[in-house]
Amino acid sequence: MKKGTILLSVLVFLLTGCATSGKTEEMDMKQPTDSERSTEDLFFYNPVDTTEMLGDPYIVRHDGYYYYTCSDGSTLTITKSEKMTAIQSEKEKAKTVFTGLEYGLTEIWAPEIFFYDDFWYCYFAADTDNNNTLHRMHVLKSLTEDAMGDWEYVGKLELPEDQWAIDGTLFEHPDGRLYHIWSGWLNETEGTGQWKQYLYITQLEDGNPAKVKSTERVSISEPKYLWELGDLPQNEGPSMLTSPNGTIYLVYSANFSGKNNYALGYLKLIGEDPMDPASWEKSPEPFVESNPEKQIYSPGHCAFTKSPDGTEDWMIYHACKAYSSGWDRSARLQRIDWIDDKPTVELMPLSEKLQLPSGEDISYKVWEMEEATLSAGAVVADRKSASKAKLVEGESGIAAIDLTAEQAGRYRFILRHTNTLERNTSILVTVNGKDKLYVFAGRTADGDTIGSAAFSAELSEGENSIAIELSEGIALDTLLMVQ
Repeated sequence: MKKGTILLSVLVFLLTGCATSGKTEEMDMKQPTDSERSTEDLFFYNPVDTTEMLGDPYIVRHDGYYYYTCSDGSTLTITKSEKMTAIQSEKEKAKTVFTGLEYGLTEIWAPEIFFYDDFWYCYFAADTDNNNTLHRMHVLKSLTEDAMGDWEYVGKLELPEDQWAIDGTLFEHPDGRLYHIWSGWLNETEGTGQWKQYLYITQLEDGNPAKVKSTERVSISEPKYLWELGDLPQNEGPSMLTSPNGTIYLVYSANFSGKNNYALGYLKLIGEDPMDPASWEKSPEPFVESNPEKQIYSPGHCAFTKSPDGTEDWMIYHACKAYSSGWDRSARLQRIDWIDDKPTVELMPLSEKLQLPSGEDISYKVWEMEEATLSAGAVVADRKSASKAKLVEGESGIAAIDLTAEQAGRYRFILRHTNTLERNTSILVTVNGKDKLYVFAGRTADGDTIGSAAFSAELSEGENSIAIELSEGIALDTLLMVQ
């Protein structure tokens, strides 16, 4: 099964109204302290990344920082950020830690990084000569405790039976035992004939995530419910999640990632031995599934992390940008709620506010685009169903923003927009009348669904201008400058 190639880019943004008149004014929006927190003050909108062909986002928190990685086809890249919702603003500092072609590896999928015993490790799937049937799990290890430092290629993870394998993850049992859980084929004949994928587990050597101890692999899940079968019978993308009471869940993706019926389910560990299939109890109902009324299609392949203050569990996942958009997806964040010790989540439409992770605060400046200087055919459209505000649109036209920078330097921006074309496109941004940037603008489900585009620009000290050029299918909502 082919996964979408990912260009690394994760962003989360804040949005609030800014009433201005005449020349566009900027408003400095400093998030309140924890004692001043409220739902209205601390919020963001999904998606957090709209990069073309995005998939398999992964995030982990360690020593006060978030580390993000995802598939990039042929390389592995890590982004470090102090805030879960500010990864996008740090992407220019991302570290490329591995290039597959140096080792004859192609089609690198779903990397996951984790810190263990003073070193970082990375599991990823790769094949050779772009031959999907050769996909196997591989391992990297950092040379120091710094994830942004140098790494070494350890080699292929020698899983029992040496069959097709992807989406590997680490499971550290509370008693210290280490396990590798992945998605695989029973054999190549069944895999290429039925495209059936199972979840397998094997035990690793004590204290060594890069070395397999067990001589057997055990299937702990196979597609059996209707929502797991549908287009293709697949279980993949396993990710571990522990409840506040210590109950262990394994959340996984089911069905075919390239269609609208992709969904998330989970297993619950009810026994002492994870290598015993009877120790895992499968939920008969999906954990998360498509919701056409909310324009949420094909949610899947998730990872979990904690809020900055450690009190909340958060999920990052991907979903289709529009109905039947296949592997053209966006990444989104959602808080996990615990009810009777079970994980629950209500995926929200992209136009809805979500409260920031607990302990998160962000300083930013915001401009509503209808208050910009409009010319050459740009007009204001009243689409309150889309953004709770007005938008600027036109088959051609320019919206210009005047802003002040306290000092010269590179600043990062987020542009909220709609793109009703049945394809991704780009938006031309001109800074101070000379620097031209073509900003990637992923398609959105329709004119009522807001997407986001991210760019950085060099500003001069004092007065600056940013001109955004409209084109067919594009409408502009809000411009934000990340502080």
